[in-house]
Amino acid sequence: MGGKLLKQITTLHEKPITALKYNGVLDLVVSVDDTKKTNAISFSFSPNGKLLAFLCSDGIVRVFRMLDGKMIRSYDESLEMYSTAQNDPKMEQLHLNKFDFGRRYALEKELEKSNFRKHQSLVFDESGNILMIPTLIGIKVINIVTNKLFRIIGKSESERPLYLALLQGKVEKPDMTGDISRDIIDEMPTKEELQKAALTISKDVKSLSEKPNKLTLYTNVGDIVIKLFPEASPKAIPAEHLNGEYPIVGRVIHGADVVSYIENVNIA
Repeated sequence: MGGKLLKQITTLHEKPITALKYNGVLDLVVSVDDTKKTNAISFSFSPNGKLLAFLCSDGIVRVFRMLDGKMIRSYDESLEMYSTAQNDPKMEQLHLNKFDFGRRYALEKELEKSNFRKHQSLVFDESGNILMIPTLIGIKVINIVTNKLFRIIGKSESERPLYLALLQGKVEKPDMTGDISRDIIDEMPTKEELQKAALTISKDVKSLSEKPNKLTLYTNVGDIVIKLFPEASPKAIPAEHLNGEYPIVGRVIHGADVVSYIENVNIA
């Protein structure tokens, strides 16, 4: 709209606004302020715009229906709940060893006092049936239709997840119209590639008696120069293998590691 102010509301909130988000499906805005009892740290709409999930400062996750404002689910993610769960045999899925839980408990207490807490977020999957919540034991994946926790991502990791983002989409099928018989992994380098490598390597190493201080790895998308230290490791850098007769030629394959295939080629 060219930066033009459309509407200004000055009497809606009595406290400073802590979060504001637009629901494009229902064409409305939801805003929350800093209340005394509990306030929303963050919130998220489901993709169809019909559900709204709040992550609140009291440690409770609350899920509401947008059309009637009714709360349909709530999940206790407070420190008190996790402390109780450690001694409850019925909540074995949330158990951690004592040392690890003590460390994460202390970290969570510090997080409650810091500004990083407000950077936490919730995220729905594309169906709107799955809600992902960052917690001190990892990322909880909850089916809000069946009301079941069916996965915890990163439970064994030491990092504490905060801000979540989810990318879902269809996997594109590879183009099979070309020459599918070609094996680019085991394919030999071309004659031009070998000649170029031999000429450049011969310039790098002046004589067999001289220890090289660099090695150039020639790939189909550019050269990689590796610095060598012959004084520190003379036996590990034999000049006779870098005299231009045995160039090192590699190929970079899309989707693989940086250098997927390296082979010593004798062009003498």
